Amino acid sequence: YEILRCLVGSEMCIRDSLSVVTILVLLMLFFLFGSLITYRSGKNSNTLFFTINIGFMVYFALFEIVALPMKLLLQPLSKLSIVWVVICVIVSIISVILNTKHWSNYFESVNFKSTIRNGVVVIIALIALVYLITNNIQYGSSIDSAYYIGISGSSVYTDTIEQYDPYTGVKMETLDSLYLMLTYSVHNSVISMITKIHPLIVYRFIMSTVVIVITGVNLYNIAAEFLNKNKNRLLVTWLLMIAVYMCGYSMYSPTGFFAYRTFEGKTILAVIVIPTMLLILICTLKKRSSIWDWYAMVCTLIGGMAFSMSAMLLMPTLISMYYIPVILSKNRKRVVWKYAISMLICALFIGTHLCISKGIIQIKIL
Repeated sequence: YEILRCLVGSEMCIRDSLSVVTILVLLMLFFLFGSLITYRSGKNSNTLFFTINIGFMVYFALFEIVALPMKLLLQPLSKLSIVWVVICVIVSIISVILNTKHWSNYFESVNFKSTIRNGVVVIIALIALVYLITNNIQYGSSIDSAYYIGISGSSVYTDTIEQYDPYTGVKMETLDSLYLMLTYSVHNSVISMITKIHPLIVYRFIMSTVVIVITGVNLYNIAAEFLNKNKNRLLVTWLLMIAVYMCGYSMYSPTGFFAYRTFEGKTILAVIVIPTMLLILICTLKKRSSIWDWYAMVCTLIGGMAFSMSAMLLMPTLISMYYIPVILSKNRKRVVWKYAISMLICALFIGTHLCISKGIIQIKIL
Protein backbone atom coordinates (compact mmCIF):
# COMPACT_ATOMS: atom_id res chain seq x y z
CA TYR A 1 0.00 0.00 0.00
CA GLU A 2 2.81 2.43 0.92
CA ILE A 3 4.62 1.70 -2.34
CA LEU A 4 1.45 2.29 -4.36
CA ARG A 5 0.81 5.56 -2.57
CA CYS A 6 4.36 6.74 -3.34
CA LEU A 7 3.95 5.77 -6.98
CA VAL A 8 0.69 7.70 -7.24
CA GLY A 9 2.30 10.72 -5.60
CA SER A 10 5.24 10.60 -7.99
CA GLU A 11 2.94 10.30 -10.98
CA MET A 12 0.97 13.35 -9.82
CA CYS A 13 4.19 15.38 -9.45
CA ILE A 14 5.28 14.40 -12.97
CA ARG A 15 1.81 15.21 -14.32
CA ASP A 16 1.72 18.63 -12.64
CA SER A 17 5.25 19.45 -13.84
CA LEU A 18 4.35 18.46 -17.39
CA SER A 19 1.21 20.60 -17.20
CA VAL A 20 3.24 23.66 -16.17
CA VAL A 21 5.75 23.00 -18.95
CA THR A 22 2.87 22.71 -21.45
CA ILE A 23 1.49 26.09 -20.32
CA LEU A 24 4.91 27.72 -20.73
CA VAL A 25 5.37 26.16 -24.17
CA LEU A 26 1.96 27.46 -25.28
CA LEU A 27 2.77 30.99 -24.06
CA MET A 28 6.11 30.83 -25.88
CA LEU A 29 4.36 29.73 -29.06
CA PHE A 30 1.91 32.62 -28.72
CA PHE A 31 4.87 35.01 -28.49
CA LEU A 32 6.60 33.49 -31.53
CA PHE A 33 3.42 33.45 -33.63
CA GLY A 34 2.48 36.99 -32.56
CA SER A 35 5.95 38.36 -33.33
CA LEU A 36 5.35 37.71 -37.02
CA ILE A 37 2.73 40.47 -36.94
CA THR A 38 3.37 42.85 -34.04
CA TYR A 39 7.00 43.57 -34.80
CA ARG A 40 5.94 44.85 -38.21
CA SER A 41 2.83 46.81 -37.27
CA GLY A 42 4.46 49.83 -35.60
CA LYS A 43 6.89 50.90 -32.90
CA ASN A 44 4.26 51.05 -30.14
CA SER A 45 2.80 47.62 -30.80
CA ASN A 46 5.82 45.42 -30.23
CA THR A 47 5.55 44.96 -26.46
CA LEU A 48 5.79 41.52 -24.91
CA PHE A 49 2.20 41.51 -23.63
CA PHE A 50 0.74 42.82 -26.87
CA THR A 51 2.66 40.20 -28.85
CA ILE A 52 1.41 37.33 -26.66
CA ASN A 53 -2.13 38.70 -26.90
CA ILE A 54 -2.11 38.84 -30.72
CA GLY A 55 -0.13 35.61 -30.89
CA PHE A 56 -2.94 33.75 -29.13
CA MET A 57 -5.30 34.69 -31.96
CA VAL A 58 -2.74 33.99 -34.72
CA TYR A 59 -2.06 30.56 -33.20
CA PHE A 60 -5.72 29.54 -33.09
CA ALA A 61 -6.46 31.08 -36.50
CA LEU A 62 -3.77 28.92 -38.07
CA PHE A 63 -4.99 25.88 -36.15
CA GLU A 64 -8.54 26.50 -37.41
CA ILE A 65 -7.26 26.63 -40.99
CA VAL A 66 -5.28 23.40 -40.56
CA ALA A 67 -7.62 21.38 -38.33
CA LEU A 68 -11.03 22.13 -39.83
CA PRO A 69 -10.36 20.46 -43.22
CA MET A 70 -8.82 17.43 -41.47
CA LYS A 71 -11.87 17.21 -39.22
CA LEU A 72 -14.27 17.36 -42.17
CA LEU A 73 -12.18 14.77 -44.07
CA LEU A 74 -12.35 12.40 -41.06
CA GLN A 75 -8.58 12.23 -40.65
CA PRO A 76 -7.10 10.54 -37.53
CA LEU A 77 -6.19 12.72 -34.57
CA SER A 78 -2.63 11.35 -34.54
CA LYS A 79 -2.07 12.64 -38.08
CA LEU A 80 -3.33 16.11 -37.14
CA SER A 81 -1.07 16.07 -34.06
CA ILE A 82 2.01 15.35 -36.17
CA VAL A 83 1.06 18.00 -38.72
CA TRP A 84 0.52 20.60 -36.01
CA VAL A 85 3.84 19.89 -34.28
CA VAL A 86 5.64 20.29 -37.62
CA ILE A 87 3.83 23.56 -38.34
CA CYS A 88 4.63 24.95 -34.88
CA VAL A 89 8.31 24.09 -35.30
CA ILE A 90 8.46 25.68 -38.77
CA VAL A 91 6.64 28.87 -37.69
CA SER A 92 8.86 29.15 -34.59
CA ILE A 93 12.05 28.85 -36.65
CA ILE A 94 10.80 31.44 -39.15
CA SER A 95 9.84 33.79 -36.30
CA VAL A 96 13.28 33.48 -34.68
CA ILE A 97 15.05 34.13 -38.00
CA LEU A 98 12.90 37.16 -38.86
CA ASN A 99 12.56 38.73 -35.42
CA THR A 100 15.87 38.26 -33.59
CA LYS A 101 16.98 41.78 -34.52
CA HIS A 102 13.60 43.27 -33.56
CA TRP A 103 13.69 41.53 -30.16
CA SER A 104 17.22 42.80 -29.57
CA ASN A 105 16.25 46.39 -30.39
CA TYR A 106 13.15 46.17 -28.19
CA PHE A 107 14.99 44.90 -25.11
CA GLU A 108 17.68 47.55 -25.56
CA SER A 109 15.03 50.29 -25.45
CA VAL A 110 13.14 48.93 -22.44
CA ASN A 111 13.27 50.71 -19.09
CA PHE A 112 14.03 47.58 -17.08
CA LYS A 113 13.46 49.12 -13.66
CA SER A 114 9.78 49.97 -14.20
CA THR A 115 9.20 47.03 -16.55
CA ILE A 116 10.50 44.44 -14.09
CA ARG A 117 8.54 45.99 -11.23
CA ASN A 118 5.30 46.04 -13.19
CA GLY A 119 6.03 42.60 -14.59
CA VAL A 120 6.50 41.11 -11.12
CA VAL A 121 3.24 42.63 -9.87
CA VAL A 122 1.35 41.40 -12.96
CA ILE A 123 2.79 37.89 -12.64
CA ILE A 124 1.94 37.68 -8.93
CA ALA A 125 -1.61 38.90 -9.61
CA LEU A 126 -2.08 36.40 -12.45
CA ILE A 127 -0.72 33.51 -10.35
CA ALA A 128 -3.19 34.45 -7.59
CA LEU A 129 -6.03 34.47 -10.15
CA VAL A 130 -4.93 31.12 -11.55
CA TYR A 131 -4.83 29.59 -8.06
CA LEU A 132 -8.22 31.04 -7.12
CA ILE A 133 -10.09 30.14 -10.30
CA THR A 134 -8.56 26.74 -11.09
CA ASN A 135 -9.33 25.62 -7.54
CA ASN A 136 -12.81 27.11 -7.84
CA ILE A 137 -13.77 25.29 -11.05
CA GLN A 138 -12.77 21.90 -9.65
CA TYR A 139 -15.97 21.94 -7.59
CA GLY A 140 -18.39 22.82 -10.37
CA SER A 141 -19.48 21.33 -13.63
CA SER A 142 -21.97 21.83 -16.43
CA ILE A 143 -23.35 20.04 -19.45
CA ASP A 144 -20.99 22.06 -21.65
CA SER A 145 -17.91 21.13 -19.63
CA ALA A 146 -18.96 17.48 -19.74
CA TYR A 147 -19.23 17.80 -23.52
CA TYR A 148 -15.77 19.31 -23.90
CA ILE A 149 -14.02 16.71 -21.76
CA GLY A 150 -16.08 13.85 -23.20
CA ILE A 151 -15.47 14.80 -26.84
CA SER A 152 -11.72 15.16 -26.29
CA GLY A 153 -11.51 11.98 -24.24
CA SER A 154 -13.29 9.93 -26.91
CA SER A 155 -11.18 11.52 -29.66
CA VAL A 156 -7.88 10.79 -27.93
CA TYR A 157 -8.68 7.19 -27.04
CA THR A 158 -10.14 6.31 -30.47
CA ASP A 159 -7.64 8.35 -32.53
CA THR A 160 -10.46 10.13 -34.33
CA ILE A 161 -11.56 13.76 -34.55
CA GLU A 162 -14.91 14.11 -32.76
CA GLN A 163 -16.65 11.11 -34.31
CA TYR A 164 -18.01 9.65 -31.07
CA ASP A 165 -20.87 10.86 -28.89
CA PRO A 166 -19.22 12.49 -25.84
CA TYR A 167 -21.99 11.32 -23.47
CA THR A 168 -22.58 7.73 -24.62
CA GLY A 169 -19.34 6.83 -26.39
CA VAL A 170 -21.29 5.52 -29.40
CA LYS A 171 -19.91 6.29 -32.85
CA MET A 172 -22.10 8.89 -34.58
CA GLU A 173 -23.46 8.52 -38.09
CA THR A 174 -22.49 12.09 -39.03
CA LEU A 175 -20.40 14.82 -37.47
CA ASP A 176 -22.29 16.98 -34.98
CA SER A 177 -23.47 19.93 -37.08
CA LEU A 178 -23.93 22.14 -34.02
CA TYR A 179 -20.21 22.17 -33.27
CA LEU A 180 -18.97 21.40 -36.74
CA MET A 181 -16.90 24.55 -37.36
CA LEU A 182 -15.30 24.62 -33.91
CA THR A 183 -11.75 23.36 -33.44
CA TYR A 184 -10.98 24.49 -29.89
CA SER A 185 -11.85 21.06 -28.49
CA VAL A 186 -9.84 19.47 -31.31
CA HIS A 187 -6.85 21.55 -30.25
CA ASN A 188 -7.14 20.33 -26.69
CA SER A 189 -7.38 16.75 -27.95
CA VAL A 190 -4.14 17.33 -29.85
CA ILE A 191 -2.47 18.70 -26.70
CA SER A 192 -3.68 15.65 -24.77
CA MET A 193 -2.40 13.23 -27.41
CA ILE A 194 1.01 14.91 -27.68
CA THR A 195 1.63 15.27 -23.94
CA LYS A 196 -0.28 12.17 -22.76
CA ILE A 197 -2.06 14.38 -20.22
CA HIS A 198 -5.69 13.47 -19.55
CA PRO A 199 -8.21 15.82 -21.27
CA LEU A 200 -9.71 16.65 -17.86
CA ILE A 201 -6.41 18.23 -16.80
CA VAL A 202 -5.88 19.85 -20.19
CA TYR A 203 -9.19 21.70 -19.87
CA ARG A 204 -9.49 22.39 -16.16
CA PHE A 205 -5.89 23.35 -15.47
CA ILE A 206 -3.81 23.96 -18.61
CA MET A 207 -6.35 25.82 -20.76
CA SER A 208 -7.95 27.51 -17.75
CA THR A 209 -4.54 28.91 -16.80
CA VAL A 210 -3.88 30.02 -20.38
CA VAL A 211 -7.27 31.78 -20.55
CA ILE A 212 -6.66 33.58 -17.23
CA VAL A 213 -3.19 34.76 -18.30
CA ILE A 214 -4.31 35.96 -21.74
CA THR A 215 -7.34 37.73 -20.22
CA GLY A 216 -5.10 39.56 -17.76
CA VAL A 217 -2.65 40.44 -20.51
CA ASN A 218 -5.52 41.67 -22.68
CA LEU A 219 -6.83 44.03 -20.00
CA TYR A 220 -3.29 45.32 -19.44
CA ASN A 221 -2.89 46.04 -23.16
CA ILE A 222 -6.17 47.96 -23.31
CA ALA A 223 -5.17 50.07 -20.28
CA ALA A 224 -1.71 50.65 -21.81
CA GLU A 225 -3.27 52.21 -24.90
CA PHE A 226 -4.36 55.14 -22.72
CA LEU A 227 -1.85 55.19 -19.83
CA ASN A 228 1.38 53.81 -21.25
CA LYS A 229 3.36 56.96 -20.42
CA ASN A 230 2.59 56.67 -16.71
CA LYS A 231 3.60 53.16 -15.60
CA ASN A 232 2.42 53.63 -12.01
CA ARG A 233 -1.04 54.76 -13.06
CA LEU A 234 -1.15 51.96 -15.64
CA LEU A 235 -0.43 49.31 -13.03
CA VAL A 236 -3.01 50.67 -10.57
CA THR A 237 -5.62 50.94 -13.33
CA TRP A 238 -4.96 47.36 -14.42
CA LEU A 239 -5.34 46.06 -10.87
CA LEU A 240 -8.61 47.98 -10.54
CA MET A 241 -9.82 46.52 -13.86
CA ILE A 242 -9.07 43.02 -12.59
CA ALA A 243 -10.91 43.74 -9.32
CA VAL A 244 -13.96 45.15 -11.12
CA TYR A 245 -13.87 42.27 -13.58
CA MET A 246 -13.92 39.69 -10.81
CA CYS A 247 -16.53 41.48 -8.71
CA GLY A 248 -19.01 42.20 -11.51
CA TYR A 249 -20.54 38.78 -11.08
CA SER A 250 -23.86 37.62 -12.41
CA MET A 251 -24.90 34.23 -13.73
CA TYR A 252 -24.63 35.16 -17.40
CA SER A 253 -21.98 37.88 -17.31
CA PRO A 254 -18.44 37.30 -18.64
CA THR A 255 -17.29 37.27 -15.01
CA GLY A 256 -19.60 34.39 -14.20
CA PHE A 257 -18.22 32.28 -17.02
CA PHE A 258 -14.67 33.44 -16.32
CA ALA A 259 -14.87 32.39 -12.67
CA TYR A 260 -16.67 29.07 -13.05
CA ARG A 261 -16.42 27.95 -16.69
CA THR A 262 -13.03 29.36 -17.58
CA PHE A 263 -11.98 26.80 -20.18
CA GLU A 264 -15.18 26.84 -22.26
CA GLY A 265 -15.25 28.27 -25.78
CA LYS A 266 -17.96 30.85 -25.10
CA THR A 267 -15.89 32.17 -22.19
CA ILE A 268 -12.85 32.61 -24.43
CA LEU A 269 -15.00 34.42 -26.98
CA ALA A 270 -16.27 36.81 -24.30
CA VAL A 271 -13.09 37.51 -22.31
CA ILE A 272 -10.38 37.23 -24.98
CA VAL A 273 -11.62 37.36 -28.58
CA ILE A 274 -14.00 40.33 -28.31
CA PRO A 275 -11.61 42.44 -26.14
CA THR A 276 -8.76 41.62 -28.56
CA MET A 277 -10.88 42.92 -31.43
CA LEU A 278 -11.54 46.06 -29.35
CA LEU A 279 -7.80 46.43 -28.71
CA ILE A 280 -6.99 46.21 -32.42
CA LEU A 281 -9.67 48.79 -33.25
CA ILE A 282 -8.28 51.15 -30.60
CA CYS A 283 -4.81 50.79 -32.10
CA THR A 284 -6.21 51.50 -35.56
CA LEU A 285 -8.19 54.57 -34.45
CA LYS A 286 -5.05 56.00 -32.83
CA LYS A 287 -3.70 56.34 -36.38
CA ARG A 288 -1.31 53.42 -36.17
CA SER A 289 -3.17 51.59 -38.89
CA SER A 290 -1.16 49.37 -41.22
CA ILE A 291 -1.71 46.24 -43.26
CA TRP A 292 -0.34 44.26 -40.31
CA ASP A 293 -3.09 45.58 -38.04
CA TRP A 294 -5.58 44.25 -40.54
CA TYR A 295 -3.78 40.89 -40.58
CA ALA A 296 -4.15 40.82 -36.79
CA MET A 297 -7.88 41.55 -37.16
CA VAL A 298 -8.31 38.75 -39.72
CA CYS A 299 -6.49 36.32 -37.42
CA THR A 300 -8.78 37.38 -34.56
CA LEU A 301 -11.77 36.85 -36.83
CA ILE A 302 -10.71 33.35 -37.95
CA GLY A 303 -9.38 32.36 -34.54
CA GLY A 304 -12.63 33.45 -32.90
CA MET A 305 -14.53 30.98 -35.07
CA ALA A 306 -12.64 28.14 -33.39
CA PHE A 307 -14.21 28.74 -29.98
CA SER A 308 -17.95 29.30 -30.27
CA MET A 309 -20.72 29.27 -32.87
CA SER A 310 -21.76 32.67 -31.50
CA ALA A 311 -18.68 34.11 -33.22
CA MET A 312 -20.41 33.69 -36.58
CA LEU A 313 -22.80 36.48 -35.61
CA LEU A 314 -20.61 38.52 -33.28
CA MET A 315 -17.52 38.88 -35.48
CA PRO A 316 -19.34 40.34 -38.54
CA THR A 317 -21.17 42.71 -36.19
CA LEU A 318 -17.98 43.94 -34.52
CA ILE A 319 -16.20 44.38 -37.84
CA SER A 320 -19.14 46.31 -39.30
CA MET A 321 -19.39 48.54 -36.23
CA TYR A 322 -15.87 49.70 -36.93
CA TYR A 323 -15.55 49.71 -40.71
CA ILE A 324 -18.87 51.27 -41.75
CA PRO A 325 -18.29 54.59 -39.89
CA VAL A 326 -14.68 54.62 -41.14
CA ILE A 327 -15.78 54.03 -44.73
CA LEU A 328 -18.31 56.87 -44.48
CA SER A 329 -15.71 59.29 -43.16
CA LYS A 330 -13.45 61.34 -45.42
CA ASN A 331 -10.33 59.88 -47.02
CA ARG A 332 -10.98 56.41 -45.66
CA LYS A 333 -12.38 54.67 -48.74
CA ARG A 334 -9.14 52.72 -49.01
CA VAL A 335 -10.40 50.40 -46.25
CA VAL A 336 -13.41 49.21 -48.26
CA TRP A 337 -11.51 46.20 -49.60
CA LYS A 338 -10.41 45.21 -46.09
CA TYR A 339 -14.01 45.30 -44.92
CA ALA A 340 -15.18 43.33 -47.97
CA ILE A 341 -12.58 40.57 -47.48
CA SER A 342 -13.33 40.36 -43.74
CA MET A 343 -17.05 39.95 -44.41
CA LEU A 344 -16.31 37.42 -47.15
CA ILE A 345 -14.43 35.29 -44.61
CA CYS A 346 -17.41 35.49 -42.25
CA ALA A 347 -19.76 34.54 -45.10
CA LEU A 348 -17.57 31.54 -45.96
CA PHE A 349 -17.82 30.18 -42.41
CA ILE A 350 -21.56 30.86 -42.15
CA GLY A 351 -22.28 29.40 -45.60
CA THR A 352 -20.28 26.23 -44.90
CA HIS A 353 -22.06 25.74 -41.60
CA LEU A 354 -25.52 26.24 -43.13
CA CYS A 355 -24.81 23.88 -46.03
CA ILE A 356 -23.78 21.09 -43.66
CA SER A 357 -26.36 21.71 -40.92
CA LYS A 358 -29.22 21.84 -43.47
CA GLY A 359 -28.10 18.62 -45.11
CA ILE A 360 -27.03 20.19 -48.40
CA ILE A 361 -23.59 18.75 -47.76
CA GLN A 362 -23.46 15.54 -45.71
CA ILE A 363 -20.35 14.21 -44.00
CA LYS A 364 -21.09 10.63 -43.06
CA ILE A 365 -18.80 8.72 -40.72
CA LEU A 366 -18.00 5.35 -42.24
